[in-house]
Amino acid sequence: MLLAFAEKTLSGLVFSALVVGIASYFGQASIFDPIILICFIAIAIAFRRNIDLVSICSVFIAERALEELMWRFLENTIWFKIPSYFILIIICLFLSNGLIRLYSISFLTLAASIEAYWYFTDYNAPFVIWYCYLLTILIVIRRFLRMRVFWLIEVNPKWSPTPLALDSQLLLANIGFIVSASLMAFEYYVRHLTGFSDLVVVYNIFPYFNHTLSMFMIYMIIVQSIQHLKAIELEA
Repeated sequence: MLLAFAEKTLSGLVFSALVVGIASYFGQASIFDPIILICFIAIAIAFRRNIDLVSICSVFIAERALEELMWRFLENTIWFKIPSYFILIIICLFLSNGLIRLYSISFLTLAASIEAYWYFTDYNAPFVIWYCYLLTILIVIRRFLRMRVFWLIEVNPKWSPTPLALDSQLLLANIGFIVSASLMAFEYYVRHLTGFSDLVVVYNIFPYFNHTLSMFMIYMIIVQSIQHLKAIELEA
């Protein structure tokens, strides 16, 4: 009973923090994103005995950390981009399949070709490779969500992970993130390859759309957490 009460309390705090963050900093990535990260960490700690919730939250914590790391170390130089595009294409080739593989490899090949064109024409290329990295990270996350149960059983059969409806919901959000990253890159290409230099529709919508998806993810994870608490109460 005490454990259930503690989990309920922490869940309430996470939800409250999310509401405050949404109301105060929606669209402001520098503040909103850390709030979302804190929510993932808090849920993972509160439900550390639930391997499904812990594994899901952990992968999104790792995603945020990787994005932060990439942002700090990416370089907008051709000598950095050449191996980068090669590595990104290899990752997508091995960690995706079907239409997602076809799309991601086509997208990255197009991106690399445009970068080459800009280089040979001495054009001051924008920092589009960031969105290519985002796309690839999202492909990796998608792979984990699809293989989560199988991989966890392989690591430790005693964990007994189970497929959740939450997995499908998060995969849906993942597609949304992939679309938004792709559209951002495409808008950059249109802006720098055509005469539409003032086109910033996606640029202006991007943070709000992504934050909406993040809110959806947190909400669905909280719903799953509540279901877990109800299951604990029934067993008590």
